[in-house]
Amino acid sequence: MFRSLTSNSLKQGQRVSTKALQHQPSPQTRLLNSLVEQQGSGQSFSSKKYNSTVIPHQQRNVGNYTVAPHELSNNNWRSYTPEDSSTHRDLLAFDQCLLQNSTYDLATGRISGGVDNFWAAVKKIIPLYRSLVHTGELDEKRMGEFVSLLRNGLRIHRLELSKLKKNLDKDSTNPIKNIHYLLTCAIREVSYNLLDGSITLNAHGLTHLFKAYKDLGFTFEAVHIWETGKSNPKLYHLFTSEPVLGSIFPFLVESGDFNFEEVWSMYEKIKAGKGRNEKLHNELQVGMIRVCLFKGRTQDALNVFQQLSSDVYSRFISKGIDPPINVKSYMTMAHLSFIGFSKDIDTADVFFKDAVNESMPYLTPLQLNFVKKYLANTWEVTQDFEKVKSIWLTTWKDYETKKTSNSSVSSSLNDSFLSIFFAKNPEFSEPVFLELQQLIADYTSIRQIDEPFVNVLLSKSTIWRNARTLEYIFKIAQDNDFSKTNVFYRCCLKACGTVDIGAEQILILFRQLLSLNASTGMKYIAHADWIALRDATINSQQLYTFSDPNSRIDIYFKLWKLCAPYFISLANFKNYIYKDIRLNYNYSQIFQQMPNIKTDIEVPEITLFNRNVAIDSYIGYAY
Repeated sequence: MFRSLTSNSLKQGQRVSTKALQHQPSPQTRLLNSLVEQQGSGQSFSSKKYNSTVIPHQQRNVGNYTVAPHELSNNNWRSYTPEDSSTHRDLLAFDQCLLQNSTYDLATGRISGGVDNFWAAVKKIIPLYRSLVHTGELDEKRMGEFVSLLRNGLRIHRLELSKLKKNLDKDSTNPIKNIHYLLTCAIREVSYNLLDGSITLNAHGLTHLFKAYKDLGFTFEAVHIWETGKSNPKLYHLFTSEPVLGSIFPFLVESGDFNFEEVWSMYEKIKAGKGRNEKLHNELQVGMIRVCLFKGRTQDALNVFQQLSSDVYSRFISKGIDPPINVKSYMTMAHLSFIGFSKDIDTADVFFKDAVNESMPYLTPLQLNFVKKYLANTWEVTQDFEKVKSIWLTTWKDYETKKTSNSSVSSSLNDSFLSIFFAKNPEFSEPVFLELQQLIADYTSIRQIDEPFVNVLLSKSTIWRNARTLEYIFKIAQDNDFSKTNVFYRCCLKACGTVDIGAEQILILFRQLLSLNASTGMKYIAHADWIALRDATINSQQLYTFSDPNSRIDIYFKLWKLCAPYFISLANFKNYIYKDIRLNYNYSQIFQQMPNIKTDIEVPEITLFNRNVAIDSYIGYAY
């Protein structure tokens, strides 16, 4: 079966693809520790005010800059002297970039205005922000729109990644990877510029800033920024405003480091301060529901939910109209919170069933993050695997019916479920193996097996260290004939490091990996590729339990001699040698004798890659 899996596509590597895209980072990109370097360089720029004068002509020049009538009528315009022209140019360019802020449709993946125009605006506006941050021209409105653009950037980036067949490698040069770095740096800069007083935000803008941290997954950094802000007397009111508290409460829940009574007291104080006809901010109510659920205060959460429902619907029903979607979205998030955060599984079950049946007057999409928490909570509380399995299959039925699944969803949801399966069954046995086969059969009755599912199965099943299981998974991959990425072959190699198989089968898989990479335009051997080979050979934790460990050691160092000049970087070359010698000091002698190593294996795919000049210079063509 190993041979049949890997015998079909070695020849495809003979095709030479075009060079992979290369992207140079913007020269304005700076590391986080340089975010506020400009603050110590002297006094910040201060705008001067001048009396407005009548402009009798269609346009006129100020310094070397031409001013058009529509610019003069713009609310952001002010009279200025020639010394302000540079700031004015940057400000106009900044506003033009804000106009490129895009929205996207989750159902279709369509982005208004096009993704290329949006990314061009992102790359342009970030250095403009840095040039304008100390001018005093970036008011709350502009900053709110800037934060909105940055957050949309994170969301669109995530949407673009979901369209890829696999995650980006750490040493990938894909331009979309650099975009994420730029967005992250800019979000952090805005945060610390707000804390040091360089810019201002209103509550709405700060709420979106914290939501951007949520998208990034920077829980503890967000909590630190909030704690710092509310400790500043000048920022206390902003950082403890209703919408901001609503956006920060989920972070407190994730960190788990908060005092419920303190948070509940803040909520009650805000509630008590409301007039007879005033309503609590819905963001705050949703956040408070999650806090209550996390601390096991289910009835308190239900009470807040009831009040939220009343607040959302009473205002509009009295006017005879249906609440707009953006208002009902708070109901959606509150509903999903009961699914994902309630440890009272009976309560979570009710909300889950209502969501699946679409029985509520608001949208209830089964968002993946909430379902994953629901799976974990159900297993933790009930230890009922059949119940967990039912949730998993029901969710897949919902996704397939609504056509909302993709490779990212497959990888993430199946990882959560199979983690529970193998936690329940940490050792191989015949009954457990039959159970695995049955759940795969149930899964295929709903949707076709895809690569993400197999990759997760390969990774999780290594805990069994069972060759029969690996053979079975390879057969699944062969029978379903899905399009395979290099992630699949890397997972295969890593899995081979846990079972006793022949070294020649490892060689075939590695050649298959090289062939695929060459066909997609890769010109060097990526870090992830070599790590996978190491895990299959000398870095295997079971190496010396195998029947012939020396054959794996031999194949590794023979491949080293052939492939090392084609590594993506000299740093990787040196790092592998260091790590290999740490595994076994005797390997240092092999490296010293590398020019004399006999390479009696054939890897024709290596000719499709480029030799690394830096490595050639370092070893002096000794290989």
